[in-house]
Amino acid sequence: PWSATRQAQLQGSQQKPGHAIFVDYTAAWCVTCQYNKKAVLDQPAVQAAFKAHEVQLLLADWTNYDPAITASLQLLGRSGLPVYVLIDRQGRQTLLPELLTQAKVLAALQGLHANKP
Repeated sequence: PWSATRQAQLQGSQQKPGHAIFVDYTAAWCVTCQYNKKAVLDQPAVQAAFKAHEVQLLLADWTNYDPAITASLQLLGRSGLPVYVLIDRQGRQTLLPELLTQAKVLAALQGLHANKP
């Protein structure tokens, strides 16, 4: 599960870069979220790519409108779902589109290597 504290722990510090992170802001009532999960995020090729790129997966479940998740969405400039954020080891964030495809997610994961210092 997502929390601001958990995300910060995984991100590390400037002295010690952390993990790559994928944050899935979702809710049970979000139809697009459920579609993306089934059609893209839970697919074996995407799950294998997350593992191969050593990406930590965090699920920010906004089903009950958690105020911490609301605040995090606002920091991203978003007010609704779905929101998908890929954070590289240096803390740079990439917002993915609301309607995912396997190709878009896999391309974003490939981009993690392009961002290495």
